[in-house]
Amino acid sequence: MSIPDINSAYTFALAFAVGLGDRSALKFYRCFPRYEDWRSSSDEQRVKLRQELGPRARLDVFSMNWERVLADACSQIDLNTRQGSSVLTIADDAYPGLLRFIPDPPLVLFVKGNSASLSAALPVAVVGTRNPTERGQQVASRISRSLASRGCCILSGLAVGIDTAAHNGALEGSGQTVAVFGTPLDKIYPAENKALASKILDSGGAWVSETPAGGSTHRNSFVLRDRIQSGLSAVVIPVQTDVVGGTMHTVKFARQHSRLLFCPRPIAGEEDKPQYGGIHELLKSGVAKPFNGDGYEEIVRAAGERRRALLRGDRFETKPDKVSDDLAIGAGLAKPDGNGPQLNEGVRKTHSKSFGQFSLF
Repeated sequence: MSIPDINSAYTFALAFAVGLGDRSALKFYRCFPRYEDWRSSSDEQRVKLRQELGPRARLDVFSMNWERVLADACSQIDLNTRQGSSVLTIADDAYPGLLRFIPDPPLVLFVKGNSASLSAALPVAVVGTRNPTERGQQVASRISRSLASRGCCILSGLAVGIDTAAHNGALEGSGQTVAVFGTPLDKIYPAENKALASKILDSGGAWVSETPAGGSTHRNSFVLRDRIQSGLSAVVIPVQTDVVGGTMHTVKFARQHSRLLFCPRPIAGEEDKPQYGGIHELLKSGVAKPFNGDGYEEIVRAAGERRRALLRGDRFETKPDKVSDDLAIGAGLAKPDGNGPQLNEGVRKTHSKSFGQFSLF
């Protein structure tokens, strides 16, 4: 194997090795980002890594047969490639820069379609409830269409409801749109959006997932998907969401990632519906900025400026906000402690580390 191939296989193996959770894999990678770094590491460095990983980490990672592990990883990379996916590791130039800088980026991404769309100059996530009002869907479609026609790439989660309207609106605006999957790319969910998913690829967009072909998912997979939606974006626009809803996961991640939040003002005559409960709270607390139909140019400008600032490494202070924290706790994303809400351990766990016939130990 060439050095790039070895390093890609090494990163893939860390991401999907049995016994290494996501955080442990990321710590391992940050200590030893290349296979040669790991292979030539000293006993002292390895002892330090064991201490970093903690007592619950499996120790066979320190003594396993890495030649076999790398060969298995190469086979899995080849399998995904043969199924039409690009496999991007965090060290690859094509890996999206915005996502690389979040606290817990995926070590590996699987992409179908135009991978360059993941690094678009004006990335905006348009998200919301799976149970929107009819007018709410129209608003989501109009927002996406208007922003796409102004050069924005629209990111959403391919779910029914607001996500579907967002993708369709972007397509109507002759723009790019990216579907962020909570499942592997070989399992389109929901099945009723297969035709829409195909249109996304045909129009120069992409699908992206952190789960390999044949990988399993669980109830937290879509929460973890939401951090990718935020991480790929510079601006996040929740259109409709209840006070407790999955969209609040994306909102919480957006605040942690220093992404800008905008919300369309609730529609007159519908403002008391539960689909606007979360929107009211976000606007009332000042977490999100309201906009109307004349606010698109501001959003486009803000998306470009914030993306450039994030890639420069600028730091932004997020003022503590009890309302937003309470929303996250209510949505199950966080739990209270003495220093404010923290991510639940269960939320951090990702897909199974053993999939198909691939098991490293």
